[in-house]
Amino acid sequence: MAVRKNRLHKMVNGKKKYLTSSEEKKVRAGWVKAEAAKKLYMDKLKYRDDRAKEYPSIGDQLDSLWKILASVESSDPMFALIQAVKEKYPKPKDV
Repeated sequence: MAVRKNRLHKMVNGKKKYLTSSEEKKVRAGWVKAEAAKKLYMDKLKYRDDRAKEYPSIGDQLDSLWKILASVESSDPMFALIQAVKEKYPKPKDV
């Protein structure tokens, strides 16, 4: 009997035992099913990549949020910290 390459096996009491053809078919069918489920899941999450490609950079988003916060008086400690850094390193007028 010829030994097939890439035969699946399991360990039983520390010894390698090759799967029967029917066991191997079940295992491989499970792999196919799992791959299909993974692809379906990844397809459902595709919107994240599509959005990320079109969103402005995180820096631009944060800058926009900062401008909104700066337009109202804020007592948040983060507001004061960021404002102090902006005042320490002002943006040149021609930028």
